[in-house]
Amino acid sequence: KIEAGQIKISMTDVNINNLLDELLLTFSNEKIKRNKEHVKLSLKKTNKEKGFILRTDPYRFKQILTNLLSNALKFVDDGFVEFGYTGIEPGFVQFFVRDSGIGIQRDKLHLVFQRFGQIDNTAKRNHEGTGLGLSITKQLVELLGGKIWFDSEFSKGTTFYFTLPVSRDAQIFRGEYKPFIDASFNWSEKVFLIVDDVEANFLFYKAILKHTGALLLWAKNGIEAVKICRNNNSVNLVLMDLQMPQLSGFDATKQIKAFKPQLPIIAQTAFADIEGRGAAISAGCDDYITKPVNQAELISLIQTMLNT
Repeated sequence: KIEAGQIKISMTDVNINNLLDELLLTFSNEKIKRNKEHVKLSLKKTNKEKGFILRTDPYRFKQILTNLLSNALKFVDDGFVEFGYTGIEPGFVQFFVRDSGIGIQRDKLHLVFQRFGQIDNTAKRNHEGTGLGLSITKQLVELLGGKIWFDSEFSKGTTFYFTLPVSRDAQIFRGEYKPFIDASFNWSEKVFLIVDDVEANFLFYKAILKHTGALLLWAKNGIEAVKICRNNNSVNLVLMDLQMPQLSGFDATKQIKAFKPQLPIIAQTAFADIEGRGAAISAGCDDYITKPVNQAELISLIQTMLNT
């Protein structure tokens, strides 16, 4: 989608500190899943107020940091990964992801942002290449008006930096923050299917999407989801949980796409790594959102899907 110039950016007010806290929680769980409990994960924030508000695309911003953090964790077996921002300068804010991993060999530096670039191919480490992750990350940063670069020393670690623009009237210091609700999201004529075996999750989506006016249908498993999509032509978008009994979200997506290939399906996934999310895309999902779900991020992604 990026190469075809079809990626659409939905700008909104984002509480950056809250979003970074969510990523810290997500990757604290992710490192346990990867059997990397000994890796120290930390978040550095220079502005500890609740209200560091940045106008950007929350979904794409989170995608950038998720790709960088997933990549950093991949190359660290015992050491640290830290991320955050170094300060707010006139016109921009600079973020970073630093790791104490294997670093990048000098003759491989030019491959970092290339598609399927193999950063390390030694028999000792045999880490897989970065795939599309860093190539896409660079393009996303540039789409948001920023720049990305890195410093790396082989066997000592790597730091990725990226900047995002900050408008002059940005709300940088706030004691309190009220969630941004854009009145322009009027989806009163839209029908969304929520596919999740946990009722509490459906009620959560119902609460955060209430102001949009969209009609929400609930399927408790993949079998119900396929049946509803086959018999109800009014469904405009599907939010698909991947891990469900009876029929998984992966299989349900494949079946739905077989008879409704144009129906947008967003995977709800706990996978923070690029490979796990890649499996969702391979199954036919148009995009994905990682748990815990952020309201502004979800609305931004839905808007993008509906406009594509």
